Amino acid sequence: MAEPRNDTASEALIPPHIFWPGFVIFLLSISITSGVVTIVASQSDGGPQVVKSYSNETRADRADRRDQLQQNQRLGWSIDVEPAGPVAEGVLAPVTLEVRDASGEPLSELRGRVELKRPSIAGIVAESDVTSVVDEPGMYRVKFLLQQPGLWDFEIRLEHGDDVYTKTVRKEIGL
Repeated sequence: MAEPRNDTASEALIPPHIFWPGFVIFLLSISITSGVVTIVASQSDGGPQVVKSYSNETRADRADRRDQLQQNQRLGWSIDVEPAGPVAEGVLAPVTLEVRDASGEPLSELRGRVELKRPSIAGIVAESDVTSVVDEPGMYRVKFLLQQPGLWDFEIRLEHGDDVYTKTVRKEIGL
């Protein structure tokens, strides 16, 4: 006598003609969802930022920049940029500039301006005039509101008589 067959264990919970098309649709919807999430995340910071003056730059502007770079090399000045104390979020942070000439001697009686930028943002975050530190030749100070840690670009323009020196210093600032 043959034993009765128990097909309930071998039967699928979802029939294959429904399961496999549903599985393919599930995979496609995951792909579409991840694509949409990626697009939304990439646009959450405003998307790509274009420097406004970049497309309007002329040959004369490029020649002026080249001339300025040549003058920078001729002058041979060096600039070190350091926070002058602890940096706290939302507090004006003093930043010290140490300026030396080509022979390593401190430069005094400079005037100039520093623009603070973030590498990820097109445009100036803040700007400040440099002020000399009393009784410390070659030392200058600017104050900025550093909102968060990370990379900061200090675009420095200093003048001494007819000499103009420009430099961009990228510095990582931690809180």
